[in-house]
Amino acid sequence: MKIKNKYNIGDYVWVMFCKGKPTRHKIDGIKIHIYPDNIVSIFYQLEGTSRDIIGFPERECFLTKDECTKNKTYGAVKGTAIRLSSVFARLYLIIAMMLFSVPLLIIQVIHWLFTGRREPVTYRIMDKITDKLDNG
Repeated sequence: MKIKNKYNIGDYVWVMFCKGKPTRHKIDGIKIHIYPDNIVSIFYQLEGTSRDIIGFPERECFLTKDECTKNKTYGAVKGTAIRLSSVFARLYLIIAMMLFSVPLLIIQVIHWLFTGRREPVTYRIMDKITDKLDNG
């Protein structure tokens, strides 16, 4: 028996959780129940929800807030597009950080080559950037 699920661990989904308002949660775990007659139920354990509940069924999880409020699924093509857009957004942020930090690093290296000591302003800025990147 082959089981296919819509979402993976780490994906973000929208559910109607509190007071009928859609909320966005990260998927922490997947629970699969197989019943007699090959009936498969897939439940998603979401970050920020109680561990006591079994999870949210696949039919109650949506990729976008719009899908969640209208309670209809747009399909795999839009889901792929949403995942790709989030990947591209992360890549743009990484490139923006590189465009900001590389010139500071060049200034620091040039100052060090000519003076033999580190340049204090860019060194402090770079130190803060690396701390933020290391600690999240």
